[in-house]
Amino acid sequence: MFNRIIHIAMDEKFINSANWQFENAFPNKNIFFIYQYSNAIDLVHVEKSKNVNIIVTKNDEDALLKSIESNDIVIFHSLQIDFFSVILQLPEQIKCIWFCFGFEVYNDIHYFSEHRLLDKMTKKQFSILKQPFKKRIEENIHIRSYYRLIKPQLPLSNLEIQRRTKREVMDRINYLGCGFKEEHKNITKLIGIKKNTFPFWYFPIERIVEVSDKITLEKPNILIGNSGFKTGNHLDIFNKIKNYDFGKRKIIVPLNYGDGSYINNIIELGTPIFSDKFHPLTTFFELPRYNQIIQNCGVAILNNRRQQAVGNTIALLWHGSKVYLSKRNTFYKYLKRIGVLVFSYENDLSESSINQLLNIDQIEYNRNILFKNLNSEFLLNELKQKIEKVYD
Repeated sequence: MFNRIIHIAMDEKFINSANWQFENAFPNKNIFFIYQYSNAIDLVHVEKSKNVNIIVTKNDEDALLKSIESNDIVIFHSLQIDFFSVILQLPEQIKCIWFCFGFEVYNDIHYFSEHRLLDKMTKKQFSILKQPFKKRIEENIHIRSYYRLIKPQLPLSNLEIQRRTKREVMDRINYLGCGFKEEHKNITKLIGIKKNTFPFWYFPIERIVEVSDKITLEKPNILIGNSGFKTGNHLDIFNKIKNYDFGKRKIIVPLNYGDGSYINNIIELGTPIFSDKFHPLTTFFELPRYNQIIQNCGVAILNNRRQQAVGNTIALLWHGSKVYLSKRNTFYKYLKRIGVLVFSYENDLSESSINQLLNIDQIEYNRNILFKNLNSEFLLNELKQKIEKVYD
C-alpha cells in the first residue's frame, strides 16, 4: 500500500487539473512540488493551495528529497532536465511514474528525427537542414559521433552529457504514463526501453467542454492547425485545399502561440492563397471565446504527425466538426480504435468530403463515445485502480 503521492512538475497549466483529479481520487494524499522558472516572480499557471510547494533553490530540492518516505509514489509530470538529479537520487525502492508530455522524446534528436514530423512542403521550406553545418554538428549527437572518428579529441558536448544522464533517468523510471496505449507503444519503441503502462488523461471531457451544450449545425468555417509550430504542416494543407470550392467559408488558422518566425511566414504565404477568406488568429483568447470560434468550424484539418492538440481535437469533435487527422498520428489511431468518426488527412480529405458535414446523428454518436471513454467518473476509477496496484 502506498503512503503518499509526490508530484514533481514545472509551472504548467496541466497541473491544476492533475491536482483536481488526484485529490478527488486520493484526498489529502498528494503533495505537489513546482519548479519555478528562474525569471518568474510567482507561479503563473499552477494555483496555490495547501498541497502546493515551490522549488526555487538547491536547498529546496534537498528538502524535497529528504521529505520522500518509504512507499511514497513519485510522479514526474514530464521529464525536464531540472528533475534529473531528483530521479537519480531517489532510493531504488521508491516507485517512479513519468507522465510523458511528448517533447521529451519527439524533440530529442537522439530518439526522433524532426523530418518524420514534417510533410513535403514544410520540410522543404523549414527544414533543420537549412541551418549552418557547424550548428548542426553542435546540436546533432549522431553527427558528432561520426565526426569524432576524424577528430578524436572532440570533447563531449553538453547535449551528449545530457543524453547519457537522460538514459539513466529513463532506466530508473518504473511506469510510463500516456493517455492511450497507442502512444505508450510508440514512446517505448522510440526510447528502446520497455515500461509498465500507466494510463492518465490530464483533462476529463467535462474539463474540456460544457457537456450540456446543445448541438448546433450552423458551422460555416474551416479550421486549419492548432498553433504556430511547423509540425502543424500548414503549407501542405494550404497546397492541398487551395483549389477547393468551399464557398464563402472562412479559413480560421490559430497562430496565437508558437514560433514567431514560422507564424509570420505562414501568414505571408497563406494570405495570397486564400485572400479575404484567410483569418489567422494571432491574439490569445480566453477559453469560452475560443470555444465559440471552434463551434463555428464544421471542418477541422490538423496535419500533425504526432500526438498534439489532443484537447482541441476532443473539443472539435464534441462540437460537431468533421475532423481530419494524419493517419500517422497515434491519437488518430486511438480515436479509430474506440469507434469515433474521424477522418484521415492523407486518404479522406477532398473537395467533396469537406463540403459534406457531419449530421446530428453522427455528432451525437461521437459525443457518446467520447463521454463513455473520457468522463471524469470513469477516469477517476481507472486512476484509483492503477495507483493502488503500484506497490502490489
